[in-house]
Amino acid sequence: MNVLIDFNFKISLDRIHLIRSNYTYKKIFYNDIDKVVIGKGRAVNNWILILLIGIALFVILVFFSFLSLKGFILSDGNIRFLNVFGHMILMFLIMGGLGYYSIRNSLKIVPIIWVYVSGNIYKLRVIKTQDSIKDMIEIFSQKGIIVEEVAPLSTKR
Repeated sequence: MNVLIDFNFKISLDRIHLIRSNYTYKKIFYNDIDKVVIGKGRAVNNWILILLIGIALFVILVFFSFLSLKGFILSDGNIRFLNVFGHMILMFLIMGGLGYYSIRNSLKIVPIIWVYVSGNIYKLRVIKTQDSIKDMIEIFSQKGIIVEEVAPLSTKR
């Protein structure tokens, strides 16, 4: 195991690279780290706001589908029927998809690594490499860093 790469960080044998747009913007050397805390948390910031947006999209979808069904009853020809039907399909695909995606991501719980470095705390969400949490703990332990687990992590889904 040489390197563990996730979306916003990379763990190598000598340091942690904080990544933004596939470029390292900060390097944290292992001898600067006071301790590492591993636990679980939400996959996104502001998860309550994203959950409310998803619920609002579903409520608007139900309201618009009621209006569309009411348009079927008042339809006055084939063109009106096809127009309403086409708009209804687009509405279900776009609003339903966005609502589902935002609700799913706001409720998603992932492992999180809090890295304490001389008064600063770096919060690293483990999204892509969840199966290699044990390897990360092993690397931190080999480097002499105190590793605390807030909640027991299971790598099985």
